[in-house]
Amino acid sequence: MNITTNQNGLAFKNGYNIVDAKGTAIIGMSPGNSYFKRETIDTLITECAKKFSKIILMIPDKPAVHTYKAIGYSDSDAERKARLKCNALVNNCNYSLSKINNDAIVIAKWDNSIVNSSEYNNQYNYFNELYNTNEAFRKDVRDTTKNVIEKKIKDNNNIESAIDEGVTYLLSELPFITTCAKMYGPIGYIYHNHWPIYENYINGVYDGVEKKDLGFILMN
Repeated sequence: MNITTNQNGLAFKNGYNIVDAKGTAIIGMSPGNSYFKRETIDTLITECAKKFSKIILMIPDKPAVHTYKAIGYSDSDAERKARLKCNALVNNCNYSLSKINNDAIVIAKWDNSIVNSSEYNNQYNYFNELYNTNEAFRKDVRDTTKNVIEKKIKDNNNIESAIDEGVTYLLSELPFITTCAKMYGPIGYIYHNHWPIYENYINGVYDGVEKKDLGFILMN
C-alpha cells in the first residue's frame, strides 16, 4: 500500500507536506464500506504507523445512524446496524494495534474528547450554516450523499427526503476533521479515492479561503 504521488492542487500539496513532516493523519473508516476489510485495515494501519507521528482512526458511529435511516432502516434498526458495523471496525483496528503497540494511534468514535469539545460544536455549526447558505456547497453535500445511498435505498421515490436525512453524516464528518486540525495542527486525511467536496473545501471553493492546515492523501 503506497501514497499516490503527482496529484495536483492545494489539498494534495498540503498532504505531501504533512507526509514529509511525519505529521498527524486521520484515517476515516466508513461503516458498511466493503473496502475496509480486516486485511486492508491491517495493512493501512501498519504502513501509516511508519509514516506519521500521530494517527486518528475515525469511526463515525453516530453519524452512520443517519445513513442507515436514509436508506430505509427504522430508528432502532439503524442504530443497531451502525453499532454492529462500527464495532466490527473497532475490533479490526484493535487487532492491528495489538501487533504494533503504538500509543500515538487512537480510535475515535463519536463519544470522545474531540466531538465533545466546544471547537467541534463551533465547526459543526459552521458547516451546517454553510450548507444552508452556500448553494455550491449544499449541492455538493447532497450529490455526495446521493452517490452513497442511491443504490442502497429501499424506496427510490423518496430519494430527496432520504438525502435530507443522509447529509447529517457528511455534515458531522467534516467538522471532525477541521476540529482535529485546530487541536493538533495540520491534518492529512487518508483515503483510497478522491473526495471532491473535501478537496474543494481545502482549495477555498466554497468560502474563498484556502486551508493551510488541511491536506488530502490518496493511499491504496
